[in-house]
Amino acid sequence: MDKEQPAEREKIKAGIPQKEYDNIHKWVLRYFGLATRCESEDCTSEKPKRFEWALRKECSYARNISNYIQLCPSCHRKYDLTEAERANKSAKKIGQLNNGAKLSEISVLEIYRLLKNSIPSLDIAKRFKVHPTTISDIKRGKRWPHLHSKYIQNEK
Repeated sequence: MDKEQPAEREKIKAGIPQKEYDNIHKWVLRYFGLATRCESEDCTSEKPKRFEWALRKECSYARNISNYIQLCPSCHRKYDLTEAERANKSAKKIGQLNNGAKLSEISVLEIYRLLKNSIPSLDIAKRFKVHPTTISDIKRGKRWPHLHSKYIQNEK
């Protein structure tokens, strides 16, 4: 018995089908070559080694060279981001919002409780599978500072 294969969904990139996106990039490269300079007025890169073609704002992907601008990678990233995206990227991710966090806020509050009960830092570190320096940094407010102020207030 033949099973019907689900229809393969078309991949989308930059709001257009991936195939069309790739074809336009190949067209720009074939007819206009590699980008050779940064056309951004705000460029702060010193002697960038490579350049890229970027879609101009308010333009759509089409085979029209006036829709594109040459930029260094740094300017290209800045150019493509909206103000909201830029703010989100630059926002400091604290606590468990940080992708590299090994502890949760609940764990850190538990660490504070254990410290308050005079449990040695080394034992706490082993329990939470972190380096003893991490426990020391939490205790001093160097790590998880937004919870440290609550801990200090509870100490008084």
